[in-house]
Amino acid sequence: MFHTQLEWLNTLKPNFKVLPLKDRLLCGLGALLGLAISSLICWYVLGGFNAWYIAPMGASSVLLFAVPASPLAQPWNMVVGNTIAGLVGVTCALFISNPTEAFSIAVALSIF
Repeated sequence: MFHTQLEWLNTLKPNFKVLPLKDRLLCGLGALLGLAISSLICWYVLGGFNAWYIAPMGASSVLLFAVPASPLAQPWNMVVGNTIAGLVGVTCALFISNPTEAFSIAVALSIF
């Protein structure tokens, strides 16, 4: 019985090709440099370390460097999409006092 369960679990594995080491290193290096440069700019402009931008920039760097051919990783989509999502988030934060409701509605509207 265990053998059949193990076979069943193996069917859930994703079927993907592993990138060559050189490509993985370039993806990691690109993400490292991109986040480091944006962190330095944020440090210079806003003064001090600001961790609030790490999650969206990290997600964007995964798209940009790991799957650059994806429609979501195109420059227009990344810049305009993040700008619109930021404006929606700030607007929701200004008009909705409950933070949980504000970010939930902001994410839903940004996806829409």
